Amino acid sequence: MRLRRFDLLFYKGDSWIGRIIRGVTDSPYSHVAIVLDELHLAETDWRYPFQIRHLEYRPEEYDVFRLKETLSNLQKHRMQQFINEHLRTPYDLRQSLSNGLFILSQGRIHALDAANKMNCCETAYKMFQNAWIDLLPERPKNFLPPGLLASSEKLFKVA
Repeated sequence: MRLRRFDLLFYKGDSWIGRIIRGVTDSPYSHVAIVLDELHLAETDWRYPFQIRHLEYRPEEYDVFRLKETLSNLQKHRMQQFINEHLRTPYDLRQSLSNGLFILSQGRIHALDAANKMNCCETAYKMFQNAWIDLLPERPKNFLPPGLLASSEKLFKVA
């Protein structure tokens, strides 16, 4: 499979935190990263801020999703601009933890979003929003786990 710029790589984490995220969210995915090319990703997780990293995941550890529509040059430019502007943005642990509380409380505890921080799903989602693409127009406010993002009707799983 050939990776394309702005594909989303959904990781099936098997670390203790990955298993918790997958279990609480009832999803095969614990993390999402943005593909830049065959060797590089833009991503953030609880250990580090948003940054460009080498693709170190094994192919059996992830699924790749791609936008169904073709991106215009302006949309691609805006997506890259978003990445450039948000490099080094700290990880939003508060939002990630509150996603779990939202699920466990069956929506009675609302997800919280910390200002000037983003988790992996927020980063990918907002990058597409910056290019005028709303991957999940009906999602609950601030609630965005990896499995929900992967369920977008605007994406398809690359074989």
